[in-house]
Amino acid sequence: MHEVDFSVYSDEVVALIGGNGAGKSTLLEHLNATLIPDDGELVVDGTSITEDNKPHARKEVGFVFQDADTQLVAPTVLDDVMFGLQNYGVPGDEARERAREALATVDASHL
Repeated sequence: MHEVDFSVYSDEVVALIGGNGAGKSTLLEHLNATLIPDDGELVVDGTSITEDNKPHARKEVGFVFQDADTQLVAPTVLDDVMFGLQNYGVPGDEARERAREALATVDASHL
C-alpha cells in the first residue's frame, strides 16, 4: 500500500469493501498495530505508533477476525470474555464480575 490517509471518527460506522487482494486486511492489521508500516507513520488517537507502544493501538482499535475460531482463547465463554480484562490488568474476581455483567447485557449469560 502506498500513500494511504485513513481516518475514522467517533460514532462513525465505516464499511471497507473490495476484492480479494485489494489490501483490506493489510490496512486493518496496521490500524491495531498487528503490522507496523515500513515507511510513513501510523497515528492512533493522536499517538504515533511504534514497536514500543503497540498496546496503545490495540487498546484503542478493536479487531474482529473473520474466522471466529481464531479469536477464541479460552475453554469457556466466561473465560474468553475475562481474557481481555485480565490482559489489561483487571484482577480475577473483578474481571469475572465485569465479564458476567457484559454477558448479561447482551443476553448471553446462558452461554
